Amino acid sequence: MANEMNNLVVRLSLDNVNFRQGIANSGRAVRTLQNELKSVSTGMGGFANASQQTQAKMNTLSRLIEAQKEKVRALRQAYDQNKAKLGENDAATQRYASQVNKAVADLNRFENELKQVNRQAEQKGMDKLNNSLKSLQAEFQSITTGMGGFSNATEQTRAKVDVLSRMVDKQKEKIRELQQAYNRAKTEEGEASQSAQRYAEQIHRATGELNRFENELRQSNHELEQQGNRLLNFGNRMETLGNHLQNAGMQIGMVFGGMTYAIGRGLKSAVTESMNFEQQMANIKAVSGSTGEEMKKLSELAVNMGETTKYSSVQAGQGIEELIKAGVSLTDIINGGLEGALNLATAGELELGEAAEIASTALNAFKADHLSVADAANILSGAANASATDVRELKYGLSASSAVAAGAGMTFKDTATTLAVFAQNGLKGSDAGTSLKTMLMRLNPTTKEAYNQMRDLGLITYNAQAGYDFLVKNGIQPASRSVGDIEQALGATRFS
Repeated sequence: MANEMNNLVVRLSLDNVNFRQGIANSGRAVRTLQNELKSVSTGMGGFANASQQTQAKMNTLSRLIEAQKEKVRALRQAYDQNKAKLGENDAATQRYASQVNKAVADLNRFENELKQVNRQAEQKGMDKLNNSLKSLQAEFQSITTGMGGFSNATEQTRAKVDVLSRMVDKQKEKIRELQQAYNRAKTEEGEASQSAQRYAEQIHRATGELNRFENELRQSNHELEQQGNRLLNFGNRMETLGNHLQNAGMQIGMVFGGMTYAIGRGLKSAVTESMNFEQQMANIKAVSGSTGEEMKKLSELAVNMGETTKYSSVQAGQGIEELIKAGVSLTDIINGGLEGALNLATAGELELGEAAEIASTALNAFKADHLSVADAANILSGAANASATDVRELKYGLSASSAVAAGAGMTFKDTATTLAVFAQNGLKGSDAGTSLKTMLMRLNPTTKEAYNQMRDLGLITYNAQAGYDFLVKNGIQPASRSVGDIEQALGATRFS
């Protein structure tokens, strides 16, 4: 009997040694991976971007979970063996039970952390997809409104087809990501869970968007096919006409041999120009909402500018479109605004859009000047010619200073002249505009001494009636309505 008991003790000792060794090994593996996870989480791995760091964190957590499962398995085996041999109430059995519970809790924590990282990665991926789709939709909207500077309708339609194709591909990718997220939520939380239902609704909406994009793509492809057929028919008609003219030319004599080719090319060029002009006028109507009578005037204006300036009628139409986008009224455009913008673009060697932007800045910021686009063009050209700057540099200066300058009572001519003087002294562009703005903003006394000094220099101006009303409203009654008494009361109030 004593020998049997001794053998049991020996076997238990050996088992405990083996269990402890297995538990120790799995514990070391878990601690090593926890340290690795801490390094990854704090960015100590030298990751190129956040996405790479997230991927590393997911990988480490997955290995940590497997190691923790092995630790739980070893602890449960030790608990079961000890319980079977020494009973549930044995001190060692109780210790193993406590360790099993703690290890299971840690395992649940690691698994929840991995789920959270997975959800964050999914959300980042979805945000990236949504941002890409928003950019593509903005690009499509820009193309649809004719803001891409297309030479003809076919070029515009091709651009629409290209963007819509990319939108369809990106939307399909979004649906695949949503489907994966839905499957994960259904597996982890159940089909009726809030997360799974939310993803199902997003898949439904995304599928509807995909159908809309595909319909628009089919429609644009159909338009492109029709435009191609029209161009093909036009080319065939030109070829037939050229053959007829060539036959007639051969009958007349070789002296007119080159005439038919020139006529054919001239006709084709004229028709192409006409198509481009009609498209440009359609763009103008889209951005302005003009009536039929207004469109007639704008069309006549573009044709007239095409005949009297270096720009074609199509380019003049583009100038009209840019002025409208810049906020210039149709009346101002018709009454010299377009001509002024074209002259400004010529003088400053600017794009039509830049000339329109400068004109808009002048008219909108300096409304009290009652400027026309032509006036603004003349002032800017004069300032540029009289100084060491150009119209484009003045544009940058005005962008930085016009609002403050106009608010301080400066005219557009004063502002342009000041920027020209700055340029003569080596200060140009936005630096000049910022300097002017800063100077004007500091012309506001913040101490009594500064106020008195500026008053003595004649730099203090105010509305006496407004000053009187302000004092009365704040419970202060000046001795009289005279400027001196109002000034004295205001000064006492400001610096008391």
